[in-house]
Amino acid sequence: MDGQREYLVSGRFGNDNARKLGRDRLVDTITGEIYDFDMHQAIILDLWMNPGGAGKGSKIELWNQYRDDIAYMGLEPMSYSTFCHYTNSYDTAFNTTMERHGSSFFNKVCLPYISSDKPIHSNSLWCADGSGTIGYKYYDKDGDLRSMRLYVMLVSDVATGKIVGWCPSAPGYHSESPYMMKQAMLMALQGCDKHEVMEFVSDNHGAFTAEESKMFLELVCRHFRTIEAGNSQSNYAETQFRLFKKRFRRMMNWMGSSWDAKSIENQNNDDYTNIEEFPTYEEAVAQLEAKINEWNEDKTHVGLSRSEMYAENLHPECKQIDERIWRKLTGRCSSKEITRQRGTIQLERKGTIYKFDIPDFEVLGQLVREYLGYASLVQTDIYWDAECADVYTKDGRYMFSCYPTPKAAITHAEATDENMAAIGKGMIRKAKVIKKVQDFTEEAKAVAEAIYNDFPERYGNVCRQTKHAKERSNEERERALEAKAKQNRKAAKKKQPVTVDDGTDEYTRMKEQLYKNKQI
Repeated sequence: MDGQREYLVSGRFGNDNARKLGRDRLVDTITGEIYDFDMHQAIILDLWMNPGGAGKGSKIELWNQYRDDIAYMGLEPMSYSTFCHYTNSYDTAFNTTMERHGSSFFNKVCLPYISSDKPIHSNSLWCADGSGTIGYKYYDKDGDLRSMRLYVMLVSDVATGKIVGWCPSAPGYHSESPYMMKQAMLMALQGCDKHEVMEFVSDNHGAFTAEESKMFLELVCRHFRTIEAGNSQSNYAETQFRLFKKRFRRMMNWMGSSWDAKSIENQNNDDYTNIEEFPTYEEAVAQLEAKINEWNEDKTHVGLSRSEMYAENLHPECKQIDERIWRKLTGRCSSKEITRQRGTIQLERKGTIYKFDIPDFEVLGQLVREYLGYASLVQTDIYWDAECADVYTKDGRYMFSCYPTPKAAITHAEATDENMAAIGKGMIRKAKVIKKVQDFTEEAKAVAEAIYNDFPERYGNVCRQTKHAKERSNEERERALEAKAKQNRKAAKKKQPVTVDDGTDEYTRMKEQLYKNKQI
């Protein structure tokens, strides 16, 4: 009898005999749709989730309101224990977490994530994130002693866990910036002999999503991406940073595990925190560097340090970054007009003059016409270091690279094989330029001669240095002389008036003319 009774009233056997909520489902009288909730559930869920609102009522408060609302509907309210049991059940809690607590909490606690294997090769995947670390002291603009966490951008290799690059924020600041990202990445790239990054992942902070950051990452990474907004589980840098920062916990200037740490275990002991004993900014940076080196060089559970694992297992398809791209990232940039350089580009840095030879100078004009049309002045941007200069158009198109100009000897007494070779190279360049100009001139003359031969009546009055120039010049001169003689003969036929000098002086004639015209 007990077994039969348990079957009839227990929900464990697939029946609804013991159900209190959801037995009488609501029906839309217009469409006929049957909902999965009854009146009790609908009211409880509306109160519990508070759709569109930020407030979260306590359970006893919400139960009292539910009781009033359900009584108004003419139904008997469920007990407080049933209300709590329903809202605490896994199914209800799972389905109401996003609306009650927000999508960020739901993504961290409820949303499933994709299980994956950790990379095995270094440079397969790098991640980056910024966070506050240890504290330091400084004086504000009013002269008051204050403290601040040293904010740092870290770049880590996911496969080995090695911190490959880092950059602290400026004194008195605690924010990420594209500049910090670039400096941390350059340190990381220099540390791996300028090998490219197969993939780079970060959060959606402006330090990584700004246009200048994207342009930089496109040059050094095969792929780069940001995580889905709010899904911190896919940001490997957060886990990496959290593990690394555990090394700070016993330091006297540790200020907590994070900015918003709530647990007392993740906060420092204020009773023994003395700002005056904190290190300066420079000292805190040195402390951080020491901890990073310690993290990278300590032996792991496999018997190797993170630096050793990183160096021994580089991705086989990882290539070195092109030197031209590297100069664009790390070299100096100078704007230069190069049309009057006479084969050599001269640049200056802190009082030192650097000279670079324009390659194949004899065909520079053709190259300029190809890029800039018939421009008379060629304005360029030059990215350069002591070893090479890369010339780009003002709109960023690469033109050519120049290498340092070899210095020639001006006296045989101090000549070496190197500067004598420079003389030979210079002479060859001059000969190439002269030949290029002469070839151009001869070709232009040949074309002009062909035109004059085909259209002598149109271009006959033009004297050119061709094999027919003498004949044409004589013909033009003969025609001109004949026309002049004809003009003289016509002039001679005209009768000229004869004037006789009667001895009257000029003054007398002017006086007579004056009185003759005078009105009396």
